[in-house]
Amino acid sequence: VLSRLDAVARGVEALAGMRHVDPGAYLIDPAVCAATPPPRLHLATPELRIALATGMRESVTLGRTKQETTQTLVEQVKREPCAAAFAHMFAATTGTPAERERRLADAASDAERCDDERVRAEIALTTAALAFESAMLGTTITSKLKLAEVASQRVSQPDVAAAIEGLRSEVARRADQLTEAIARAESAMQGYAARNRIAAELGQGLAIIKMRLGRATPEDLAAIQPTLDAWRLRAVERLGADDDIVRAIDMTLANWQFHGGDVAGATATLERLYRPEPNEPARRIKGRVVDRSGAPVGGARVVAGKRIDGNQHTIALAADGGLRYATTGPDGTFEIADASEIGAIIAQHGELRSRPIPIADTVTLKLEPTSLVEGRVELAGHPPVTVVVVATDPTRPEFRATWATAVTADGTFALGGLPRGTLRVFTAIEGDTTRTGIARTLHLKTPTIRGIVLTVPSTKRVIHVLVRSTVGAPVVNGAVLVISGKVLTMSARELRKGMTGINERAARQLEGEHAPAAVVAQARAGDLFATMSDVPEGAASACAIALPADLADPTLNKKVETNLDKLILQCVPIPEKAEVVVVEVPPFPRLD
Repeated sequence: VLSRLDAVARGVEALAGMRHVDPGAYLIDPAVCAATPPPRLHLATPELRIALATGMRESVTLGRTKQETTQTLVEQVKREPCAAAFAHMFAATTGTPAERERRLADAASDAERCDDERVRAEIALTTAALAFESAMLGTTITSKLKLAEVASQRVSQPDVAAAIEGLRSEVARRADQLTEAIARAESAMQGYAARNRIAAELGQGLAIIKMRLGRATPEDLAAIQPTLDAWRLRAVERLGADDDIVRAIDMTLANWQFHGGDVAGATATLERLYRPEPNEPARRIKGRVVDRSGAPVGGARVVAGKRIDGNQHTIALAADGGLRYATTGPDGTFEIADASEIGAIIAQHGELRSRPIPIADTVTLKLEPTSLVEGRVELAGHPPVTVVVVATDPTRPEFRATWATAVTADGTFALGGLPRGTLRVFTAIEGDTTRTGIARTLHLKTPTIRGIVLTVPSTKRVIHVLVRSTVGAPVVNGAVLVISGKVLTMSARELRKGMTGINERAARQLEGEHAPAAVVAQARAGDLFATMSDVPEGAASACAIALPADLADPTLNKKVETNLDKLILQCVPIPEKAEVVVVEVPPFPRLD
């Protein structure tokens, strides 16, 4: 216990002047020694000290850990199994999905050879946590969580139990059991507090805030602002105003500010909080900004990112550290050295804005007049803080660029900075695990369009959708959508171009979960299911698509965005009286 404490202390000393690290994550509570018999713990070897110091340093370094760093570490400590287990665990956060699985297997193997039950528990916990990044909810996650629970029993301490409880909370959240999920997350907060790990405690608390906004009871919504204010005060007092958890709380406050209707204030807050983070891989962009006649425009602001979300106050909400900014010179030219590899780029000068276009090595952005849309949303009982108005360009489905605004307490909204032409305007309700909405097509030709009335989904129709594989192998991950009308199949590109509403959620496995009786009666081994509410009355179709087995693949976004025509949704009409429909889907295609 003391040798681990010394190793951690020396690792923290080496980080002087860097971002705050949570050393408690690596410390062992001396109380575990009171167990009968006490757990087996290993002295901190020189190799283990190197591994722990590297892990702490990388945890406070922005961006993904570089493969060269982990490869060097693995080579340094490979002869000492406890240190090697940590090295392989750190290496699992880099590389391809196949490499990650191999590293995790190596970490587990080394942990078995390591005569230290705490190391085994740490490896099992990390493996379980990483499983949540790869899949939505299924046997892979639940089995690894059970292994982590067993491995932690002999070295349990309040914050180790809190880590387990936090993962259980995530299982409950993904299973739509928000009351249980919040209770478990609150229990995890208490465990972290008992070990004086305030950053971990408040980080778990921010997950609760997100769930409260998704559940959106009056009590939930009333608690958000005072809770965040109190947490921020504690964090500043204990950790300082520049700590990462303070920034995370401020980001959450800005999000709440936006949903509460203060879009201008939220935009300004996010601009202040913006912190660039590495784009991996990055792309160099050279370009020009011109006016409608083709003349260069100096002093224009340019923003590039994987996703661009604008509003009447900004061309891109600064909620992502991967965004990159530039200002054009007198000749209208600009250069961005490290933009994201794919995404969108846009420019603004005064009241004029360009249309967002896909990122490329060389671009020309033409400034044009914009439009403002004002109107009202018929909320149908939904709290206004849960509703946003979002506009998209249906002619450009290949990249992510939207304009969004909040709805005020009386249901009114104003969405500006919109390009002229045809746009699709959605009212979207962002639940904790669902997203629903209704779209209306608008043709913008003038500076201001008033009197637009939008609606939100408000039907009582519920349908359970079973997602079944067309081949022998089960579907590991999948998504389900419900759309109006009778549809058989469509590509992801066709969906984005023609969608008139949103009703989507991830499908999950039945094993270990309480599923509706109607689902259990028709389900087969390997099926996924999703319960869809607010299903359109009349003719409607249930659609599904298999997703990759590993959702944490860092190249996945690029593969999807450049292959929309190859991603085919399988759809079936929903019978009028049906409780359950089955959609058979092929495996996710290879997009190499």
